[in-house]
Amino acid sequence: MFDLDELRAILPGRRWFGPATRTIDSFELFDYVTLTEGAHTLALCLVKVAAEGGEPELFHLPLARRPDGTFGDITESPNALAPLAAACMAHRRIEGERGAFFFRGRAWPENAASHARPLGLEQSNTSVIFDDAVILKLFRRVAVGHNPDVEVSRWFAESNFEGAPKYVADVSYDSDTLGHVDVAVAHHFAVGARDAWNELVQKLSTWVETATADSGGAGTPGLDAFVDSLALLTAELHDILGRNTDDPDFAPEPLHADRVNALAVDVREHLRVTTTEYGIAAPSIEAWLQSLDASDTPAWGDAIRVHGDYHLGQLLVTGEGLRVVDFEGEPSRSLAERRSKHSPLKDVAGMMRSLSYAVGFALRQTTDPTNTLRA
Repeated sequence: MFDLDELRAILPGRRWFGPATRTIDSFELFDYVTLTEGAHTLALCLVKVAAEGGEPELFHLPLARRPDGTFGDITESPNALAPLAAACMAHRRIEGERGAFFFRGRAWPENAASHARPLGLEQSNTSVIFDDAVILKLFRRVAVGHNPDVEVSRWFAESNFEGAPKYVADVSYDSDTLGHVDVAVAHHFAVGARDAWNELVQKLSTWVETATADSGGAGTPGLDAFVDSLALLTAELHDILGRNTDDPDFAPEPLHADRVNALAVDVREHLRVTTTEYGIAAPSIEAWLQSLDASDTPAWGDAIRVHGDYHLGQLLVTGEGLRVVDFEGEPSRSLAERRSKHSPLKDVAGMMRSLSYAVGFALRQTTDPTNTLRA
């Protein structure tokens, strides 16, 4: 059914695969299914790819059938995703050659599968919007195990959390030889939502331009309200993720000193890699790590599931308030690391750093070099 050379040719140059010059050593079509709805035929393929002497990696290739019967990447014809929407609404299980794809849906809006369009430029995943009602994220480089973006979305749906886009559906693959792999997740699409980074930078820039020595840089109502909303959202987020439950994947765990020491080891390793790569020193951070090693505090609260990559770029400003998105965690981390539990202060620290960047960016944008806030 598929020309493997054509499938292989899809990979080079894709952001989710790596540089266009990345050499492919081996390419295997591990499993696939096809779905048809009306004039559209969609294929979901899992491929194993080894490149430049590395270990094989697993990729998800959603394909659309062209009029000539060949298949191309779904970005060529996103409307071919209509069969996926129908399968989620019907809660279908479709068998492949080595396993099965499972389509689960909670509340896919009616008449929200007739027109699909890609969301901007391709990133580490591919996002498609259906009729300005649903946004579908197609995971491209996938891993065996539960993707936190899917499991946290389902947890929010069960907890009635209002601070994130509502879960709509997900697609996964299971086989005895490979295990569980999540390949897609869908949420309600917030029409007219704005990026929180740009929103805050604009407010900060206005504040910087209008602030005077007499005002002392006093806050503005819009800026104060934004920060208040962010603080409330962050507290509600961690309250939901930290609730007591019998589910071992979400149950809080005591953050004893051994966990803190393990954190120090992890941070020290990342610090070593960073300082070596960029040729910089960070004595203040090293002193802080030594203080963690020497700590005799019996417990530091609870370790819970966290966002893991919490910054202003992960927030949307909607007509209903701030909404947090993208719970995959840091892309450079392994799936096990991204699903692990941490102090909620990990997210707080990430957001504080993001806020600091926003302030610095706004200060650099001011057109008045004499503004006292630039000092």
